[in-house]
Amino acid sequence: MTSGMAAGTQTRHTDRQPGSVLRVFLVPQALTVVKPLVVLAMGIGLWQIAVDLGWVPRTTLASPINVAGFVQANAAMLLQHTGTTLMEVLLAFTIALTAGVVIAILVSEFKVLEESVLPLLVVSQVIPSIAIAPLLVLLLGFGMAPKVATAAIIAFFPVLINTVAGLRMLPRETRELGGVLNASRWQMLRMFSLPNALPYIFAGARVSITLSVIGAVVGEFVTAQSGLGFLVLQGSATLNPPLLFSALFFLAIMGIGLFTIVRIVEWAVLPWARQVSGRA
Repeated sequence: MTSGMAAGTQTRHTDRQPGSVLRVFLVPQALTVVKPLVVLAMGIGLWQIAVDLGWVPRTTLASPINVAGFVQANAAMLLQHTGTTLMEVLLAFTIALTAGVVIAILVSEFKVLEESVLPLLVVSQVIPSIAIAPLLVLLLGFGMAPKVATAAIIAFFPVLINTVAGLRMLPRETRELGGVLNASRWQMLRMFSLPNALPYIFAGARVSITLSVIGAVVGEFVTAQSGLGFLVLQGSATLNPPLLFSALFFLAIMGIGLFTIVRIVEWAVLPWARQVSGRA
C-alpha cells in the first residue's frame, strides 16, 4: 500500500512538470493562433500568384509585395490617417458604451420607457447607416463631430440590447434575496443586476467596437479630408490599388486590435469568461 501511495505521489509530481503544463495550456492556445495564420499565409500566397500570373489585372488588385512596399514607403502618412480614424472610433465607442448602458438601465427600471422608447430605438435600426451621415453633416457641420456621431449611432444598439437582456436575466433567487435584505432599487441594481449583466455588456461591447470602426469609415466616406476611409475613397477614385489595400490593411489591424483589447479587459474583469471561451 505504501508503495502504491508513493507511486501515486510520483505520478502527481510528474504531471506537474513544466513540460506537462506547457503541453496542456500553451499548445492549445498556440494552435488557435497558428491555424488562422497558416490559412492567411496560404491566401496571401495565392493572391500573389494570381497577380503574378496575370489572372487579375494589377490595376484592379495590387499584389501583397506591392502593398507591403507602399506601406513601407508611406508609413508616416498612413499612421497619421490611422490616428485620425482611431480617435473617431474611440470617442464613438465611449459614447455608444456609456449611452447604451445608461439607457438600458432606465428602460429596465421604468416600464413606461420600455414601452415608449425601446420600440422607437428598435425601429430606428432599419434606417441604413449610410443615410444617417449626410443628415448629421447638416446638423453638426463639417469636422470630426458628424463622423463620431455616425459611428456612435451605429455602435450603440448592440450595447443597449445586450445590457437590457443581461439586466432582465437576474435569477429569481437573487431577487428574493434582495427582498429579504430590504435592498432598495439602487442597491439591487448596484449589487446584483449590474454584476449579473456584465457578461452581456461585454458581449455588446465586442460587437460595438467593431461597429465603431465601420461607422467611422462610413462617416469619412461622406465628409472627410483625412482618415482611413478617406484613403479608401482616394485609392478607388484615383485607381491606386496599393493605397486602397494599404488603408484596408490598417483598418483590419485596427479592428482586430481593438476587439482584442476589449476581450482582454473582459478576461481581467471576468476571469471565468476566459475559461468558458476556451472550452467553447
